[in-house]
Amino acid sequence: MLEPRRGTPRRDGLASSLLNIQRHHETVEGKKVVTSVTFKHSLLGEILIRHSWISMPQLNAALAKQKQDGGYLGEHLVGMGALSRGQLAEALAEQRCEVPELSAADLSSLSPKVTRMIPEALARRFNALAVEREDDGCLTVAMENPGDLTALDLLGQITGCHVEAVRAQSGDLAAAIDNFYGTQLTGESKIGEQTLEEISLEVDTSEEEPEYQGSTSDLAASAEETPVVRLVEGLFKEAVKKRASDIHLEAEEHNSSVRIRVDGVLQRLLTIPSRMHPAVVSRIKILSGLDIAERRLPQDGRCRLKFPGRQVDVRVSTLPTVHGEKLVMRLLDKTQSVHDLDAMGLDERDLLRFKEALQESYGMILLTGPTGSGKTSSLYAGMNFIIDPSRNIVTVEDPVEYEQPGIGQVQIKSSIGLTFAGCLRAILRQDPNVIMVGEMRDLETTQIAIRAALTGHLVLSTIHANNAPAVVSRLADIGIPPYLITAALNLAIAQRLIRRLCPDCKQPHQPEPEILKTLAGYEGIEQASFYEPTGCARCNFTGYRGRAGLFEVMPLSGKLKRMIQAGAPEGQLRQTAREEGMRTLYEQGIYKVLAGLTSFEEVLSLPSDKDK
Repeated sequence: MLEPRRGTPRRDGLASSLLNIQRHHETVEGKKVVTSVTFKHSLLGEILIRHSWISMPQLNAALAKQKQDGGYLGEHLVGMGALSRGQLAEALAEQRCEVPELSAADLSSLSPKVTRMIPEALARRFNALAVEREDDGCLTVAMENPGDLTALDLLGQITGCHVEAVRAQSGDLAAAIDNFYGTQLTGESKIGEQTLEEISLEVDTSEEEPEYQGSTSDLAASAEETPVVRLVEGLFKEAVKKRASDIHLEAEEHNSSVRIRVDGVLQRLLTIPSRMHPAVVSRIKILSGLDIAERRLPQDGRCRLKFPGRQVDVRVSTLPTVHGEKLVMRLLDKTQSVHDLDAMGLDERDLLRFKEALQESYGMILLTGPTGSGKTSSLYAGMNFIIDPSRNIVTVEDPVEYEQPGIGQVQIKSSIGLTFAGCLRAILRQDPNVIMVGEMRDLETTQIAIRAALTGHLVLSTIHANNAPAVVSRLADIGIPPYLITAALNLAIAQRLIRRLCPDCKQPHQPEPEILKTLAGYEGIEQASFYEPTGCARCNFTGYRGRAGLFEVMPLSGKLKRMIQAGAPEGQLRQTAREEGMRTLYEQGIYKVLAGLTSFEEVLSLPSDKDK
């Protein structure tokens, strides 16, 4: 019988995850129950607290950051400046002495019935293997990093057990996983893992500092090495397969991490040795037409990926950091982009308001929302609705994200003086009917756009504000007087994206009475069916797959225009707009919950109407 470490109890708060406990049982009425607990082995946080190297608030902050971003607790504490490298090394050494470690022989003798309690995708993702299941529902899991709270929580949710962890070597775990699940991986994952092994053996096996010291020609040559090429291809394939919108390649002190953003949430995909970072970065730079010799300044580029039946445009941005260049690659999948106004998810009333504003011959339509909320997609959907050979439609963007036939598109190049304001002046001499400005960033650009909207042109653009009524406040902050705002602005739309529940694994759920009280008064509450996320292979065990749009649509009525000219504050504008039928982002989210499209927890991230 194995003697595994007794891990953390179910975590009601961050601080409770400090301790591991040994449970003591008695048999009561024929059933084995827990009667008491005693502390046995120490987690890293407990060791650091015991030595007074960190405080409890610092630990809680680092645990919260680990839960959000992944990675190792010690690295987060060092990054926060709460802990030194020497203290971390000493604590890790002490921890390793206390946590039992299973050998390859131990792992090879496990029961297949127990090991397969963890789905293969999760076993490979966390390099974890189920070891033993006790009668009281406790599942012992062997992991490379027993302190990975995110992995422990997710494995507990999937298996329905209280998960406790022991340590095992990474290579032993990988071999045991192949033994129990089979060696056949998905094509993308297999490419990624094989390439990493080949890189570590073939490209550079030195233990020198990760800062590349060779010449540019050497760097270019290493970037063309077959293993590096296959690694980059594997990263792109895996990201596209998982429907990622971004890939983040981040240099750290001892390794480089690859994270992908899926449905708006970053998740760790891969970790590669630091010595491989320069070659991988150079390969991506070569594909994107960037200067591989320039590692001191930010650069922007783009490339195009071709897959069977689909094409993905990639926008690449580099940023020099302390340990090397950070790359963020924005993936624009043309087959997944929604440029059909009727398919955006607007309710019938708001869709009609948007279409009416688009059919006006002059005026301005402004969209607002955070980065990545789909504003550009909405603008293109609007232009597709009105595109016609009789109309001259011109856009000025930075960068041009979607190439659209029938529309004249201009790419901003500030380095040579091609700015938003300069382009707009030139476009007004091109006899346009419709002008789309990627973003209104400054007074000069906004003034020219306002002037265009007042002289017979329909102007579509985006602006940074928190909600639709705040668009008016933002224009005033930029320097536009109220009389010009009311004369030019026809429609303001605030936009957000929330995650959809996975249709394959969502489960019926009865909300708490307090939540039901907050929903009282919403239309359809009596017939609503509530669901909660569960997790399956289709959604990568997150419980969510895809996103839905929320739209706060505010046309400028005569009453609102008079209030703006009178200097009414944003709160009064919001109240009047709601009286005239505007549904707020929060209300739109609640109706998505009542329709069974998302969870109430997902809507809680939106600003509540009670706060306005």
